[in-house]
Amino acid sequence: MNIIDMSAGSAIAWTLDGLLLTFAGGLTIDLDAETQDVGRMLDVYLDASGDPTLDGGGLYAAILVLLPRFYAKGGEDAPFEPLPPNPRSATLYLFPLRREAAQ
Repeated sequence: MNIIDMSAGSAIAWTLDGLLLTFAGGLTIDLDAETQDVGRMLDVYLDASGDPTLDGGGLYAAILVLLPRFYAKGGEDAPFEPLPPNPRSATLYLFPLRREAAQ
């Protein structure tokens, strides 16, 4: 995964385990489930209680950019087979968190 820090300062904690991206231990994004036939951007926020969410509002924490799903040539029954996403092709933009939001 490509990581880009947008500015100096502490950012939201995250871990990548295979195709599962977890933010602050509370929000898990399945890269396979979220990868579609078109590229996508997922915005991650911290809500008023400091929990990560995709629902908007609160403090902007990160942007996850996913490339479109790739396909391989299949057989007669299925001319194209979807390939699993490669986590190295995703980009995570991390924004600094204000101290009061992290408390």
